[in-house]
Amino acid sequence: MKTTYKVLLLIILNLIFSNSYSQSENLILGTWIKTNLKSDSKEINEFTNFLKYTFKPNGKFYLSTSSKDLGIESDYNIESKTLQLKFNSQEILKLDKDSLIIQDSNKKGALTTLYFIKEDAYIKNTLTPNDFFLKDKDTIYFENALISPTFKNNQYKNSFDFITDNIKHNTKDKEAYSYATFIIDTTNQVKDIKIFHHINKKYDLDVVEAIKKTSGMWRLPTINGKKIPVLKTWSKLYYEMPNVRGMSSRSSKVTVVTSKPEKFNKRYSLFYNEAVKQYLKTNYKSALNLFQRSENLTVDKLNSKIQIANCYKSLHEDEAYNTIENLIKKSKLDYVMDK
Repeated sequence: MKTTYKVLLLIILNLIFSNSYSQSENLILGTWIKTNLKSDSKEINEFTNFLKYTFKPNGKFYLSTSSKDLGIESDYNIESKTLQLKFNSQEILKLDKDSLIIQDSNKKGALTTLYFIKEDAYIKNTLTPNDFFLKDKDTIYFENALISPTFKNNQYKNSFDFITDNIKHNTKDKEAYSYATFIIDTTNQVKDIKIFHHINKKYDLDVVEAIKKTSGMWRLPTINGKKIPVLKTWSKLYYEMPNVRGMSSRSSKVTVVTSKPEKFNKRYSLFYNEAVKQYLKTNYKSALNLFQRSENLTVDKLNSKIQIANCYKSLHEDEAYNTIENLIKKSKLDYVMDK
């Protein structure tokens, strides 16, 4: 009778620990972002910035210091309150649906405690009003380091190369800049494609058609387990590289050639792109100011003037709008004002 009781007790204990193990395995699945770190070691500095742990159902673990990359792969399993990894084991101090706290120790016995929360919660907690805008009562999120849709295509690693390769027409301009935005909705389809920096009509149409082809090739980020629509940008800068002649391979001298865009430099694009963001947020006065600043940074002012005109139109400053409209209609980008 006593033997039967002991066997029954062992079975019950085994079921309890198996159930606890199974719950831990399920709770830990997903992506966790480090929010804090406490360490006895002064040498710990590589984890002081961004750190991401990802646990997959197939027993695979990924460690990354970049928000965009999955990271280094390893196997993992959970035994009682210990997270077993290939390179070490870490004690689980706390694990529930919202938080993960683990403790690690080095060879000298110094303890490091890492505090994590789920990626969804991390994104939600770090968002600011500048990270999204409203469109037709929907909240659209600007792509950033944390909110970034994943491009899925067997032949292309990223959307930039896919879109670029699907543009048939090129430009003969020595320097040109194309900038477009588009929204990826919760069905992974592309919509609301807009060209904000034009090159020519054929090129612009190619960009629109190339972006349309990416529909269905996206995996969206989530907040609270729900997909969120994201506004993504695409840009391409063309500029002529210098032609270096008279260089001999026998020469012991080294010639260093540097090249950089003159019309559309980095400062110009920073002001211009932020202006587009403010325009989409319907902050038309801020957008106007930034477009005007970008206009002052280049000799090729047509694109800036087009967007300045759009700002005036949105601000109902008709006289200022009409003045610029008449100017653009006499330029190579006259087709833009026909919209």
